[in-house]
Amino acid sequence: MQRSLNFVFHWFYREDLYVCVQKIDTVLEDRKYLILGDFGTEDFFKRRYHHLKNANFYTWKMPYWELFTKSGKYLEIAKLRFDHDNHKLSLDIDIDNMGTVVLLKKKDMYIEL
Repeated sequence: MQRSLNFVFHWFYREDLYVCVQKIDTVLEDRKYLILGDFGTEDFFKRRYHHLKNANFYTWKMPYWELFTKSGKYLEIAKLRFDHDNHKLSLDIDIDNMGTVVLLKKKDMYIEL
C-alpha cells in the first residue's frame, strides 16, 4: 500500500520535523511508495502565514522529499512542479507559488561490500 501526504509538512514545527519523518517511515513498508505534495522548493524559506496577517505565525518551505532520500532508504521516482494558484505544470514557477509532488519508493539503497 502506498501512502500520501499532501501539504502538511509546511505546518510542522521545526523541532518536531524529524520525529514526524521517523513515524512516517515506520508505517511505510519496504518496497512501497510514498507521495509527498507540498510547497517543495530547492531552498529553505520561512514565510509569514498570509491568511493571519496580525499573527506571528509562519509556514516553512523546503525540499521535504530530501528528508527521506538523504537517509538512503528512499528512491526518488518522479517529481512534478506546478503553480499552486492555477495548478498548471511548469518549469518556470515563482517560488511563492510553487507546489511540488514527489513519488518516492522505500527500499534499501545501500550496496553491500
